[in-house]
Amino acid sequence: ARLRSVENFAGIINVVLFPLLFLSGALYPTAGLPPALLLLARANPVTYAVDLLRHALGQPAERAMSVDLIVVIGSTVLAFLVTALLFDPEQRLAGGGGRGTTPAAVPHRGSRP
Repeated sequence: ARLRSVENFAGIINVVLFPLLFLSGALYPTAGLPPALLLLARANPVTYAVDLLRHALGQPAERAMSVDLIVVIGSTVLAFLVTALLFDPEQRLAGGGGRGTTPAAVPHRGSRP
């Protein structure tokens, strides 16, 4: 199921990003979370990015900086690979893209009117 409009994308972003932010430890410490939420916080890559920021600001962090870096870089590479596999440039050329992106709407440099 691919997103076909900006409105759908905004809704998905809200549903995904807010829980990631709330479970990251950016707004409150994760130490007091119940075990189930603590497990979700540890599976959250944003938690490790917040921990990296703590390292950068000289604040006490929950994990070693190397662990945070490995998780953040690994999750970034994984997200990139998944996106690259799901991206379909042919769909955009076939008219599935936004306004003015169909081949008829975008003249080729060598074409004549």
